[in-house]
Amino acid sequence: MINKIQNINSIVVNNKISKRNYAAHQFNDNTQLERDTFHRNISFKGVQLPSGEYEQKEIAFAKEKLNEKDDKWKLDLYREIYSSLKLNRPLREFTARNGQRGTCDMNNPLERFVLGVMSLGLNEIDVQFENLGFRNEARDQVRKMDILRADLQNIKLKEEVAEMKKSEQYSEHKVNYLKEMNDVKEKQLKPKLLDLIQRQREGRPTDMPNCIMLSNKNNDINDELIKWTADNVNGKFITIKNGDDILAHLEQAEEDYQQTGDWNLMYIKDMDKLIDHNEVADNIVEGMKDIMSAAAEDYHTTIIFSSTHPETLDKIALQPHRVKKIVTDKVISPDELYVEDAKSRVKDIKNAQKTPMSTINDLLTISGAPKDVKLVWEHTPEQVKDAEALITGSLDKEKDSEYIKIFNEAVTHLV
Repeated sequence: MINKIQNINSIVVNNKISKRNYAAHQFNDNTQLERDTFHRNISFKGVQLPSGEYEQKEIAFAKEKLNEKDDKWKLDLYREIYSSLKLNRPLREFTARNGQRGTCDMNNPLERFVLGVMSLGLNEIDVQFENLGFRNEARDQVRKMDILRADLQNIKLKEEVAEMKKSEQYSEHKVNYLKEMNDVKEKQLKPKLLDLIQRQREGRPTDMPNCIMLSNKNNDINDELIKWTADNVNGKFITIKNGDDILAHLEQAEEDYQQTGDWNLMYIKDMDKLIDHNEVADNIVEGMKDIMSAAAEDYHTTIIFSSTHPETLDKIALQPHRVKKIVTDKVISPDELYVEDAKSRVKDIKNAQKTPMSTINDLLTISGAPKDVKLVWEHTPEQVKDAEALITGSLDKEKDSEYIKIFNEAVTHLV
């Protein structure tokens, strides 16, 4: 077996053996390799040399290539072998697909070369040794493929570690998200609203708020907090939408209070638009101000609503006697942070070179693809094309040109 080199990362540059390592692993043609040792090395790769009918054209092709001094064809050949070995597939599985007469792709140098080498057989290797030095060449092929395989395993490990770190980061974000959400519920919603409703229900004097506004850039977070509030309030929870007759609902809520004594918590969906001069006429905003000033005293109701952009709302409508604000900016969805992490990683072009598959997955995330839509180690060229279509189809070619540049760089290094 070969000795492991010190810097495995330098073996392949752009999917080719680096010149330094290619030169370092040239072998002395005068070194004799015993037949049983050669057989053991061949068997180690899972190769079984056929002893039956030979494919003469492929044998001739292999002999011709083995005699060439120019290394360019070898680099091209190893680039194809590199891709073939990526799946850690034994060489015999590769040759089995094309080892029968007439099934070898004559235009594929890898298939022709491997089939020719395999078809020569051990006896033929012995015969050709004196005039071709074939045994040493065959030994070199086995050893160099060992180097390639080791490098591919190293690349695979890097990609797997990169993806694992993403999962760990996402889990951390999720834990922090749950913690921050719990803080909002226990330290803000409970004391500022739910506990007050309970005090009022028990008959204790309580200064009830007219309105509660939840503020977060992510409306899903606002909705989740409102749902939690509805599930935990000890009173009547009413949901109406923008466009309903709010005053009529408030009057009905007051009638219900007079009969049951239960405080009303009324959620008005998209109510923020009714106090935004960019969305509605001024007279509607003024009418909402009146309702918001009298909800608790006149209708025994607290109105709850949410906004993703409170800075656009009428400032007078949000005065403290009308609205108690619950700002939840610290609560950030793990999915949002997952995207921000991806944006941070792709800024470094070195990541596209070291872990191209993981970088393409980051670009898929930035493009809005679900987390389960990503390349895996056993990806196919068609899946790479699908990823490219998703990425380029979702990004702006001018605004996001840097992302497209990163994608092209990653594809260059993808194996």
